[in-house]
Amino acid sequence: MSEPQEFLTCACDHCGQSLEFPAEMSDHQSACPTCGYQVLLKPGDRQRAQPPTPELTRPATPSLPGIEKSGVADALSVIAVLELIAAPIAGLIVGQDNTFFGWMIVLSGLMSGLILLGFARVIEHLFESAQRLRRIEILLQKASDEKVLHPSRL
Repeated sequence: MSEPQEFLTCACDHCGQSLEFPAEMSDHQSACPTCGYQVLLKPGDRQRAQPPTPELTRPATPSLPGIEKSGVADALSVIAVLELIAAPIAGLIVGQDNTFFGWMIVLSGLMSGLILLGFARVIEHLFESAQRLRRIEILLQKASDEKVLHPSRL
């Protein structure tokens, strides 16, 4: 690992702002970040300054509600599976006396079971999408609140 870089300090001749420079920038001119005045770092200003440390704090992650499963979609799925199982059984029973009606019951039961499964998936996805949109809304509200409370952090 490399040796830590040495920093020197001086004050801006124009505004008095304390400035830190890497030691190898001695005798060079640099613009003051506050007023823009050209400052010469003099070798006699050998006060040791700590190297600037990066800010290690992370912004707080807002707590977001979890994504739940839809009870309605689960109930529709159970009904659809029951219908898919019961339709062929009912069709066999009715089909003993009348084959046409037996097949009609089997086919209509299978189709309605598949349609119910499709509706269950649609409801499940809509429910999850609504929850995700709510989470986005919470994040946007918190960002907006931060912007109002701390406009300098932008």
